[in-house]
Amino acid sequence: MLRQVRRIAIAIAAMAAIAAPASAVTVIDFSTGNSGVGGMIYAEGSNIIGVNIPIGNATVSGAPMGNGDYAVLGPAGSSVPGSFGSLDFNTGTGDISITGCVPGLGVGVGACDTTLLLDGTITNFENVFGLNRIVAVVGNDTKHADMLAAIGLDPNTPFFLTGAVQTGVPFGQGPGNAQPSVSTDIADSQTGVINPQTPVPEPATMMLLGAGLLAAFRARRQAT
Repeated sequence: MLRQVRRIAIAIAAMAAIAAPASAVTVIDFSTGNSGVGGMIYAEGSNIIGVNIPIGNATVSGAPMGNGDYAVLGPAGSSVPGSFGSLDFNTGTGDISITGCVPGLGVGVGACDTTLLLDGTITNFENVFGLNRIVAVVGNDTKHADMLAAIGLDPNTPFFLTGAVQTGVPFGQGPGNAQPSVSTDIADSQTGVINPQTPVPEPATMMLLGAGLLAAFRARRQAT
């Protein structure tokens, strides 16, 4: 779903990692996959909160090994029967996380004891053109140690994240006016080092991202 959004997210993540070592850059992309619509997104003032948004797929590229697509399992509610990972974020506190299991990468083999797959901090976000429909975020995060070990990375490797969450209907203020996510894409690029001085995208850059996301959304609507 929304292939254009995925391409934008991965491209920006890769460009943000230009300062990393000259070796191949690893990208881990968490997305809706086959999980369908689910979770809730709403506004609190100018901040945006997402709860229990289903994540059904993780794509690894550029890693020393283990590149490919993997199912993400967990307790997230969804329009599609099954078990999916869960994305939660709060732009007010800066918290963002993905919980679940990725058996194909050694996390939750057998019984899926839901665990923290991604733990990060949002450093900037954009309510794209104030539409309360597409939220773009950037930040920094770390991953589950077993998952990184499975693809040949140091378990302490930090990542730079960028992505977007889209709803079908504009969401309002407060949980009572929340709307479910219809498409989610959180791409993470290996940064090599955590540098507090690393600049985050300026508002103009975020608006450019927003423009691309909005164009992708409109293209999808016209195609359906």
